[in-house]
Amino acid sequence: MHPRSSGQSLTRATWRKLEINLTGTTLSFVQWASFIPTADAFLKKQIEDGFMKETGAVVTMEFINANDIQAKMSAAIQAGTGPDVVSYRDNWAHTYKESMLDVSDVATEFKQQWGPYYPAAEACTNVDGKYLAVPHDAGGGIVHWRKSWFAEAGSPTYPQTYADLHTVGKTLKDAGRPLGQAFGHSFGDPPGWCYSMMWGYGGQEVDANGKVAINSAATIAAVSDMTQAFTDAYDDTGLA
Repeated sequence: MHPRSSGQSLTRATWRKLEINLTGTTLSFVQWASFIPTADAFLKKQIEDGFMKETGAVVTMEFINANDIQAKMSAAIQAGTGPDVVSYRDNWAHTYKESMLDVSDVATEFKQQWGPYYPAAEACTNVDGKYLAVPHDAGGGIVHWRKSWFAEAGSPTYPQTYADLHTVGKTLKDAGRPLGQAFGHSFGDPPGWCYSMMWGYGGQEVDANGKVAINSAATIAAVSDMTQAFTDAYDDTGLA
């Protein structure tokens, strides 16, 4: 939450310390709907029992399909309307930086209290030296693999390179056991896989100085090999 009063940025700790009365203030909050429905109800109750009771503000919450957030926010920006607070993902703060408020005071307070953010979260939310979003969480990726099937395909241990993985994957797919990987137009798993493969080949979107650097031989090699590998080794339904 980052409402402004009399031109001043106020963090949660400041609200509690000063006992600020925000009666009459309304805030709208859009969040992607959780895979666990009860989690949305729990968050809503936290806001109602915590922030709303502490400040007197009224918060309306909307939970929508995660893949609809960008379309909804783009339309809101064009119309000059929309929610006050949005739960963004990944590097979206860079995409919408012209339409977002500087929340460096909140992000910095959290850092002082809990320590530095993970580098990936820092890179996604700190835009041109300002925090345009506050990091919330990070989920690590875990590969589940069936050891007996991999052993039958000639790999008793998990492959250490993409080339080895896709060689084994082709054998598995030929046997009717393709690798499973989401590769559709969505958040989460598809870009997570694509990014890691691009980085593994040495590709990058921007360099350390913030200059666009995606058009490189490394990126082209990653895309070329990814295209062939998906055909050879992966379950085609992953494109859904």
